[in-house]
Amino acid sequence: MVASLDELTINHGKMMLKNARTTMNDTLSGDTMMKMHSSGMSPSDNLMMKYTHELGEAQMKVLDMLEKHTHMKGHSMDVHHQHVLLNHALKMALEGADMRMMGEMGMASSVDKDSISHGKTMIKNARSFWNEIMSGDAMMKMHGEGMDPSSHAGMKFTHELAESQLKVMDLLEKMPSVK
Repeated sequence: MVASLDELTINHGKMMLKNARTTMNDTLSGDTMMKMHSSGMSPSDNLMMKYTHELGEAQMKVLDMLEKHTHMKGHSMDVHHQHVLLNHALKMALEGADMRMMGEMGMASSVDKDSISHGKTMIKNARSFWNEIMSGDAMMKMHGEGMDPSSHAGMKFTHELAESQLKVMDLLEKMPSVK
């Protein structure tokens, strides 16, 4: 839509995806994780380690899909906007989980309770927003106009992305307490 910025935007997005993959790989299988595993923290007998790997795998699936999306052409603007909104819903949930974890660390007693509460609310609101995107009037209108996941590649991708993002949100909502 803005030819003078398209190349910059595309290159920056690709760089961000590459950096995200590197960070996720380092987190899930880098030196720090390997040291924790060798010290006896394995996913089979440590709830937080099991959760960390499940969350990481779910996030990697979303990352895989977003990388795939960069190679897809011909999405309508409506479908593209849904992807942006779905990404925003996931970001809200991730930020909510961060707020909850910060509060549970107990490092700022005057605001910890509010941080936990606000984080939980952000995750709840992210799920509500996700639900509106996937079952609201705009989606139903597109389906009614023939943009069905069984016959429309962009809509199929939208539903697959949404389900992958929902799995991450589910895990964030069920995150074990860091206390």
